[in-house]
Amino acid sequence: FNTITFENDLKWYQVNPAVFESPIAPAVKWMKENNIELRGHTLVWGSYRNLPPFMSTLDKDASWKAISEHVKDYATRMKGQLYLWDVVNEAVTETELWDKIGWDKFAEVYKIARTADPKAKLAYNDFNISTNDKHRETAIARAKLIQSYGAPLDVFGDQEHLGAPGVPPRKLWSVWDEVNAKTGLPIEVTELDFSSNNDAFQAAYIEDFYRAAFSHSKIQALIVWGFWQNAHWLGNRGGHMVNADWKWRPSMTAIDNLINKEWKTNGTYKTDAQGNIKLRGFYGNYQLVLPGKTATFQHLKAGTTYTLKR
Repeated sequence: FNTITFENDLKWYQVNPAVFESPIAPAVKWMKENNIELRGHTLVWGSYRNLPPFMSTLDKDASWKAISEHVKDYATRMKGQLYLWDVVNEAVTETELWDKIGWDKFAEVYKIARTADPKAKLAYNDFNISTNDKHRETAIARAKLIQSYGAPLDVFGDQEHLGAPGVPPRKLWSVWDEVNAKTGLPIEVTELDFSSNNDAFQAAYIEDFYRAAFSHSKIQALIVWGFWQNAHWLGNRGGHMVNADWKWRPSMTAIDNLINKEWKTNGTYKTDAQGNIKLRGFYGNYQLVLPGKTATFQHLKAGTTYTLKR
């Protein structure tokens, strides 16, 4: 894994500013030391059950003032420390706030976040994207509403909390095609888990899902929503991939085999007369070893040439 999402620590109901000193600051420091990126989740939910209690007491103008100040505050505090914010979460079902202050403000918070942290990507995040056609259509409409106000939106976030029998890979592909075609946005699978107490079945489905996502050109990230049983929100339903005693379930082995074995480019190659090597390799970080010299580089685009001078 090379990316972490804090499950709750950046949500607004953590209203004590001390949360930025502990536990967030030590965690961010550790991540940077280990070359792990942070994904910000989430700036605003639109229901009062997911907002600080005082929000339900405010009128329209005071509510907007509090929201705009919060988005600016959190985005500024985390500036340069994360690569992306889920600016708004689940606006298909969590609508109380936007119905009160106006759906134009739903788009406006994206402008505030962009101003506060110009380099962070901004996402809209929602669930039931592959399992409920009406919900998906409304989520797409929410994304397009943001765009219609000229607000910045860089990524569509697809939560995937699944259970048996799962969504067939062919359906996943058609859903991702539809989301991209209608919004023009790349997609991140933001909250993947598959609940099953059948080890073999869970592993087979997780592998199928990973293969589908990895091979789809518009999927740019896949985040699993927890893995250890004792810290998993669906650990009592078999949503975890690592047991309480830290022993891996077969699903974790399947992911490890894909990422660290199958989807790696390793080999020994001989240069041609001009000193060139041509090969097809997976995107990612590479180490090139020649007699007496070693170099590292990132391969991020097809057809790229890399030169190592001795």
